Amino acid sequence: METALKNIVTLSVILNCSYDTAMNYLSKEINQKEWAIHFFKDIEKKEDEFIAPLPFGKFRIKIKSDYQTGILDIYLGDGKPNRSRLIEIEKNLCIYNFTLSQPKEMPNDVWKNKALPNMKDELNTLKLILESK
Repeated sequence: METALKNIVTLSVILNCSYDTAMNYLSKEINQKEWAIHFFKDIEKKEDEFIAPLPFGKFRIKIKSDYQTGILDIYLGDGKPNRSRLIEIEKNLCIYNFTLSQPKEMPNDVWKNKALPNMKDELNTLKLILESK
């Protein structure tokens, strides 16, 4: 069986904020454009759904979250979800884990020099936003 991915990495960020603050923020689709700044340039609300205009087309974005487990499934279009997880360590201290995968079409230099640094930057942006709330 052929795999569609080259590399998979899970990045984590420590958040000095309450679990409630982080989960309430992360579970709202519209907030993605505030911290995932390299991927989402905008997210538009259209009736009862959110649309993300991306360089390769417009896609519906939906987040399904489970407060008890901290699982956040991010659906883009009709594809499989990108799963992330929020873990409460103690009061006002959480870890957010985000798994990033390299599509087989993405050159290794783009993965190494753009995708990974961008995701690290986005998680730092998320940290700044949540810790200021």
